[in-house]
Amino acid sequence: MANLLEEASILLTPTAYDNGRMLAVKPEIALGEELILNGDFSDGETGWNVAYTNTTLSINDNELRATANSTGAYGMSQGFSLNNGSTYRVVSTINVDNASGGTANLRIATSSNLSAGNITLSQVTGTTTTTFVATSDTMYIGIVDTADNSNNYVEIDNISVKEDLSGDFQFSRNSAATRVNAQGLVENVQILSSNLVSNGDFSQEGVQEVSNGSFSQEGAELITNGDFSSDTDWNIVNNAGTASEIINGYARIKTDGAYTQIDQPSVTIAAKSYKLQYTILESDGGVLGFITNGNQTVSIPTTIGTHIYYFVAHSTSIVFKRFSGALDVKINNVSVKEVGQDWTLGAGWSIGEDKAVFDGAGFNATRTNAGLITGKSYKVTFDLDIISGNVIVQLGGAANTFNTSTTHTFFDIATENGPYSSFVSLYSSQTSNFSITNISVKEVGQNWELEDGWSIGENKATFDRIIGGAGNINQNNTLVAGKNYKLTFDTLETNGGNIAYKFGSGFTFISAIQANTTHTVYGTSAGAQFTLRGADNFIGSVTNISIIEITDDTNLPRINYEGFSYQDSLGSEEIVNGDFSNGSANWNLGTGWSISGGTANCVSDNNNLKQGVGVTANKTYKVTFDVSVYTSGVLYIDIGSSSSQTTASSGSKTFYFTTTSTNDLRFYGGAFRGSIDNVSVKEYLGQEVVPNSACGSWLLEPQSTNLITYSEDFSQWSNISDVTLEGGFPSPDGGNNAYKVTKNGGNAHIAGYSGINTNNHKSIWARTTNGTGQIMLMNSITSQQYSLTDKWQRFNIEHSGGNWFYGVDFRNASVTLTEVLIYGAQLEQKSFSTSYIPTSGATSTRLQDIANNSGNASLINSESGVLYAEISPFDNGAYNIWSLSNLSNKEIWIGAKNGLLASSLYDGTTFVINNSVSLLDGNNKAALKWVSGTSAEVWLNGLKVYTYTGTIPTYVANDLTTFGQGDRQGGFPFYGKTKALAVYKTALTDASLRSLTYPPAVATTFDLNFNTIAEQFTFTRGSEATFVNAQGLIQSTNEIGSELVTNGDFATGSANWFLTGLSFWVNSSIEVPTGGLTQLFTLENNKTYKITFDVIQGSGINGGVYVNTNYNSPVFADNVGVTTTGVGGTYTFIFTMNGSGNGITLTRRVNNQDIRIDNVSVKEYTTATNTPRLDYSTGSEAFLLEPQSTNLITQSETFSDAVWTKSGTTVTSGFLSPDGTTNAYKITENTANSVHKLQIINGVPNSFQNQSIFVKYDNSQQFIQTTSSRSISNYVNFDISNKTFTNFGTSVGNIIELNNGWLRLDVYHDSSTTVYWHFITSLTSVWSESYLGTEKYLLIWGAQVEAQSYATSYIPTSGASATRNQELCNNATPVINSEEGTLYAEISALANGVGGAISLSDGTSNNYIYLYFHPSGTKIVAKIVVNSITVYDKNITSLDEVNYNKIAFKYQDSSFKIFANGVNISSLNQNSGNTFPINILNKLSFDNGAGSLDFFGNTKDLKYYPKALADVQLQDLTTI
Repeated sequence: MANLLEEASILLTPTAYDNGRMLAVKPEIALGEELILNGDFSDGETGWNVAYTNTTLSINDNELRATANSTGAYGMSQGFSLNNGSTYRVVSTINVDNASGGTANLRIATSSNLSAGNITLSQVTGTTTTTFVATSDTMYIGIVDTADNSNNYVEIDNISVKEDLSGDFQFSRNSAATRVNAQGLVENVQILSSNLVSNGDFSQEGVQEVSNGSFSQEGAELITNGDFSSDTDWNIVNNAGTASEIINGYARIKTDGAYTQIDQPSVTIAAKSYKLQYTILESDGGVLGFITNGNQTVSIPTTIGTHIYYFVAHSTSIVFKRFSGALDVKINNVSVKEVGQDWTLGAGWSIGEDKAVFDGAGFNATRTNAGLITGKSYKVTFDLDIISGNVIVQLGGAANTFNTSTTHTFFDIATENGPYSSFVSLYSSQTSNFSITNISVKEVGQNWELEDGWSIGENKATFDRIIGGAGNINQNNTLVAGKNYKLTFDTLETNGGNIAYKFGSGFTFISAIQANTTHTVYGTSAGAQFTLRGADNFIGSVTNISIIEITDDTNLPRINYEGFSYQDSLGSEEIVNGDFSNGSANWNLGTGWSISGGTANCVSDNNNLKQGVGVTANKTYKVTFDVSVYTSGVLYIDIGSSSSQTTASSGSKTFYFTTTSTNDLRFYGGAFRGSIDNVSVKEYLGQEVVPNSACGSWLLEPQSTNLITYSEDFSQWSNISDVTLEGGFPSPDGGNNAYKVTKNGGNAHIAGYSGINTNNHKSIWARTTNGTGQIMLMNSITSQQYSLTDKWQRFNIEHSGGNWFYGVDFRNASVTLTEVLIYGAQLEQKSFSTSYIPTSGATSTRLQDIANNSGNASLINSESGVLYAEISPFDNGAYNIWSLSNLSNKEIWIGAKNGLLASSLYDGTTFVINNSVSLLDGNNKAALKWVSGTSAEVWLNGLKVYTYTGTIPTYVANDLTTFGQGDRQGGFPFYGKTKALAVYKTALTDASLRSLTYPPAVATTFDLNFNTIAEQFTFTRGSEATFVNAQGLIQSTNEIGSELVTNGDFATGSANWFLTGLSFWVNSSIEVPTGGLTQLFTLENNKTYKITFDVIQGSGINGGVYVNTNYNSPVFADNVGVTTTGVGGTYTFIFTMNGSGNGITLTRRVNNQDIRIDNVSVKEYTTATNTPRLDYSTGSEAFLLEPQSTNLITQSETFSDAVWTKSGTTVTSGFLSPDGTTNAYKITENTANSVHKLQIINGVPNSFQNQSIFVKYDNSQQFIQTTSSRSISNYVNFDISNKTFTNFGTSVGNIIELNNGWLRLDVYHDSSTTVYWHFITSLTSVWSESYLGTEKYLLIWGAQVEAQSYATSYIPTSGASATRNQELCNNATPVINSEEGTLYAEISALANGVGGAISLSDGTSNNYIYLYFHPSGTKIVAKIVVNSITVYDKNITSLDEVNYNKIAFKYQDSSFKIFANGVNISSLNQNSGNTFPINILNKLSFDNGAGSLDFFGNTKDLKYYPKALADVQLQDLTTI
């Protein structure tokens, strides 16, 4: 389609606009020849004349001056030729030096004095560009000043007039208007920029300046051989009475009181802090010593378990020794790591478990070189646990003192302080005792320059100039001189003083500032800098400073966006090494946690895995991670002292936390056993629009007035009862203009009196504060209930009358919400809602949008062509038209009226018109093709919907010169949304028109995936079942797994195989060499595998193949225990691995006997009782669902068993069967002149049943008969060679073809107690025919008798009957649109009269949409039920349900359609009073949605589209 649009002569898409113009893509800006003579006045006054006699013309600096000689109007003009109806562009420069009151203006007119038919082009001095449409073939242009003063003069320079040959549309509205912009925000179209102020809410925070602020950082391991796996690296000192040693993976320190020690030298560095961790394995309770300072020894715990001890090193060795008395301990897992990095500790300070501790024994400061910059503002947070005294925190300047246990936050400016200017310092008095952690220092106030008196606080800037004098905060390079701006800001706490602002130069004051107030001012910038000044009498705070560029232009077209998707807006990653690729780096592991293989693994309870992330209190963070292995227990997660959340399953996890402190991210176990990976923490900033998720369109609307006087300030509404109103919440316009309405009582509602008691349309934006729920909006208690989410939605309703607009009404029992956010109430006297019109104290009107006068005669071919429009018209009861015309009496147009496509060709006398084709709700692609005098066609959404072959108006070439909104006289303007308009100068082919108008593709939210059915649905069967696989073999669900052998068919010779000994490759088979044939791959311990291969040739009865599953082991090791006999055929072995294996080896049973094999296969074999079946019995892959059924034959394959009676026949085993094994039997007739038959009693008398058996014709016996024991007249004769049959009596036969010549014969008998299979001589043989046998035979396998009217899949038996359980497949949960959508299925039933449904539902029988195979005949039913009432019910009797049918069921409001096999077979049968949307649909099931009417049959495809597809899409989708 893109290439087709490029062929258009005029193409308008929503891409660009100027004030007064919708800019076309084709043709690009193109201008005709210059029409003004001497427009630069280089030839003096040549070509110019006075417009009034009291005018004198003169040249002044190459400018033409017109001077008034006396009172009255004066001016100059020039006449020129042009084409009536064409568009022209004027570029001029005007200097009005002393015209009175700005009354001089540039005009175009039909008289030389610029009075008749005049159009004012400009009243603005300077250079301007304007356009006009010629109203005559000769016109005049010039300047006129109507001021009644003599000696006034005006000057003009460089005037130019050229024909506008572009495809641009002229546009006018003359008022402001709103649109939804590309960011999904409601905005005034006169707003030209986003917020130009950076960090206007002062919330921006820089990078973390303090490293290791949580004191959790640990250095590299310093101990070598800490697990004592050997006796190296450690020194042992023993004396008499001691027996310390290193043995068996631990160190034993043993003494009866004499001195002994175990030490490791050169480990630590003096004056640094370290963490010692060790484990006591056994202990006698003695006292163990640890040397920290020369001979100064401290006692450390000797209880059994792991212990941690922090110390400051005063030597380089690590020494364990006897502290006192006798001692006998066993110690292991000794670890020493540096802690307290980046901090310098003074006296009294030490490092503890993730904290710094002050014990009152000193006064010196703890400092870190944080790299602070003097004069910059910083935010400091930390957690303090104080026992006594206080702590002082300093950024080089003022001392900030704290004495309470909590999380503290303060703001300060880094100050010059000698060598400590860039430091963060902590100190206290000797009487204090406390610990501190989670210290964070981040720069704030970025992008602002702060003068004296200003400081940064929590999301605000504060001015407190106690001593007289003003102070400024500035931002540079924000503004552009000469442009207009809107400034808004909030004042918080204040003393009522003054604030001033400056756009480049000159302050403007705002006096008597009030607290908690939003201020809005406008101005034109004189420079690049913006300044806000606190006056000398002002004390207070400001925030939310915003500057946006605006324009006074009122003729700006609107490109409106819709169809947005949203995603989380996230900050930067806070976690380091979240994928554990760098081992334990940056992570602190508690006991039981380990990191290996790129995951963190937990094997014990109640210990932490954590990382200091420096989160900010009172912010929301998104935490994601994968539980890659889940064994048991509950995993707890928390961050920043928030309430913990839990998970107890594997998979990807997402949690949101609102922090209360700066604490770490922690994982800890509630008996959790498992592994996690890919940990991520990012600040959650809210929702953002997914890029490219929305589409733009030109928005053209009629005039409308919002009759609500306060559309956003709901506190001004007159009827407020039992609710609390709070303003300042984020709103759809990107500001904080929404209100929260909270229910406080039983009469809770908010309403405004409109005074309008006639038909109207109401609209309002609403959302929840969290989650979803139901609420009443716009009308009172009995109004429609709306479903809200935490995303903004605009709701609207047409109302027949009533004076009140209910913003929110909680008074209905079905309402589930207690608080709602609302914004933008609107009441219009229209049949539809238009774009938002904000009000603040009075009604407001948006004027009509007008777009026309595009194109010219060179771009439009009146004789033939195509007019194309991609539009979504408003249903306003009138024609909505885009037209080509000559602005007089001829036109070609396309548009809509009352939901129908409308189109016309009109030559001034005759209309050729069609308006009978329904439009889609929303966007439509329509094209009108004409060939004058021959034919006209209308295409809509990919289909030719109208052809006219009568008399077509014949136009005079080039009569049609204008393209615009509305008809030739400007009536019936188009109102709605337009994505594309195009004009073609040639008549396109049908193929091109189909492509051009084809609807956009709709993405599915559900596609049946044969590989993941059990994940998409809840699928159950609970038993083994069989199916026909892709190779045409009968396969069990217990044979699942991908092929492990490569080149098993030896198509590429011996590639991928290892041969030991001589071998020959012939015709894609291979001789087993004397030393064996091997291929390597992994066979896992305790898994079961199935090995199959074909023996092509054997050399004797003792020939055969051994199967071995461990390469390089002895030849017969792990032998499966079964050997082949050397007889040709397919052989299958099933075995379970005891230990792992690395491939398969096939060896000769007898070395001197040759054997040739082919088609070697190894697959994992599983017992899969709930595995969905993909069946090929109907010729292609399909998902098979069947009811419960029992094979009543007790020996379905062993025909030699005594349960089978053989009369005149014998059976022989060992033949290749349909399942790929050698389990088939040959049944041979003897030479007697008798009945030749095989029979079995099935044990279920007097019931209808289906008998089936697999047979293979082997150029011998051709005919077989099955009969009923109840009646000799009921039987079926089969001709196996020609695959035909003849039914007799009430019996009904059927044949299913499989691969390798096998057939499945099945017969329905109304009742029978015995199964008979007779050999017969022809298709016309009588019941139980006797004849002289000639030893003809058949191959047979898999006999089945079941109490069904049709055959189901094969159920093998061996000694007893067997049952395959019913299959259920339901409760898939794709995204389902309850208002519109399309359900598509390619399906067939198991047999005529077998019922079953495929449905969309809410999980009940009250609300559903389904396709149903009706059990009472060959009929498919499409049905919709809403609130237990049938609103649509269509019986389709034209389809054979046993054959595959492609069926699509579209629903949308009251428009329901069914397409089957490419044909529209729909009919509407909607009960009155029941309309869409249906209640919430959330389940897709192979039943009626409520657990009954289960579907049984084959499904090749199943899709769900959340949109109502167009007819052409339905046609293409269902065409076979």
